[in-house]
Amino acid sequence: MPRAAFLVGLLIVVFVAACSQPSYVPLGVRDEPTPAPTPTREPVHLPYAVSVLHPKDGAVDVVLDATISVLVSRPAQIVELELDPPVPIAERTDAPEGLGGSRVYTFRLGRELAPSTTYTTSVTVGQREVAPGTLPTRTITWQFTTAESWPIACSPQITKQPCSAGVEVGKHYPYQLYTHCGIRWAYFDGRWWQATPPLDDGSGNPPRGWGNPYAPGTMEMVSASLARFTGRAGQTAEFKPLPVEVQDYPGKVCS
Repeated sequence: MPRAAFLVGLLIVVFVAACSQPSYVPLGVRDEPTPAPTPTREPVHLPYAVSVLHPKDGAVDVVLDATISVLVSRPAQIVELELDPPVPIAERTDAPEGLGGSRVYTFRLGRELAPSTTYTTSVTVGQREVAPGTLPTRTITWQFTTAESWPIACSPQITKQPCSAGVEVGKHYPYQLYTHCGIRWAYFDGRWWQATPPLDDGSGNPPRGWGNPYAPGTMEMVSASLARFTGRAGQTAEFKPLPVEVQDYPGKVCS
């Protein structure tokens, strides 16, 4: 066999053998499959539970310097109050309520409410925007009507209602309740009434949350034998009338 033909044949055999060998991939540089992207979960925003504490929906004879308070199921970044007719907001405070994370938000108004006026009240609570077009908030709306005038502190010397006899059953009269010695007595409808039960802090002072020496609110003749005082913060006290023959001031004079 000629030498040139032999060399050509040898080259062909070597080339074919090389092409038939499996490819060698160094350890550690082997291509790994690209993992599928993990789906992202949208945050869940539970709705807020909001309830009105004061003034209640449909309340009448609300005092002119009333505060407005609501109970919210958990802390909120947004807590906004609007009144119609408009009233400026002077201050907003909040405090925890119970053990479940609820909070009471209270608004102090920048001026007195107008007498004999029905207000539409809206409170919006929630979080700031977490994604474009997403604003997890809740708004509740209710109404209340203010009293005709400022409350009056009654005594036997005052001859106009609600101090004098003849008040109407079921009507709420603006009233200043004397509280300096605790909630014990009230003069209303031309007679003395006794708190049932008496209310105090255990030391002869009004309970926590009541004004001293007076608490503004309304007095209602529920029936001929029951009167109910409601304070501007929603606190209440009930009274029974004293007998006709016991109509001098029945309480003690306290310092």
